[in-house]
Amino acid sequence: MSTITLEKLTLQHSTRLAEIIGSDRVLHMQLSPSQPMRPEEPEAYYAYCSQWAAKRHAICYAILLDNIPIGSISLCDIDADHKSARVGYWIESCQWGKGYATQAFALVIGQAQMLGVEVLTCSILKDNAASIALWKRQGATLTERDDRVIPTLRIGNL
Repeated sequence: MSTITLEKLTLQHSTRLAEIIGSDRVLHMQLSPSQPMRPEEPEAYYAYCSQWAAKRHAICYAILLDNIPIGSISLCDIDADHKSARVGYWIESCQWGKGYATQAFALVIGQAQMLGVEVLTCSILKDNAASIALWKRQGATLTERDDRVIPTLRIGNL
């Protein structure tokens, strides 16, 4: 049986993740259809993620399938006062529909709880049925806003 784990993002993970970002057309159309697809160097990908994490008070994790990176998940906008954070994630398209995002999401909930986070949220395009279903399965409350769904998931005692 395959095992999903999370590790804080490293340059080593970025080699595989940059390859996915630069070649997975299906994923690209889901994440940023209005942007041109371009190859990504591992160092540039890692530097971008590190800078983004510093700006967004975030922790970026690699999603590993049997120790091989298949995607990324992050906690960002971590707010200790409000005990809240946002979640973002992606997995290479050939791994969709196998429950790996659900497993990674459960692991990042554990990471968030260790940080004292009690509420998770994000912003999902309305046509991303898989992500909306993932949040629903976790018990999130969903709010619609323009072309987006905003889930709110309580993971702590409020």
